[in-house]
Amino acid sequence: MVLWNRSIPAGYKVIRLKLDSMGNIVSHEDFISGWLKKNGSPRGRPVDIEYSPEGELYLSDDLLGVVYKISGN
Repeated sequence: MVLWNRSIPAGYKVIRLKLDSMGNIVSHEDFISGWLKKNGSPRGRPVDIEYSPEGELYLSDDLLGVVYKISGN
């Protein structure tokens, strides 16, 4: 298990930022979570989000070595 450099694990979720018309952050909320178990061990580690040229949203997980396709349905 990789703990990195924190005594209390942090992160392991993706948040959504809401911006105003000038690009300033107005609010934030959890978008996807659940990678960190209650005992502090990770189920995965989300790293990067990318859009495909077709507009599909993908999220990489470097602990499990997978890429998730995120959809609204």
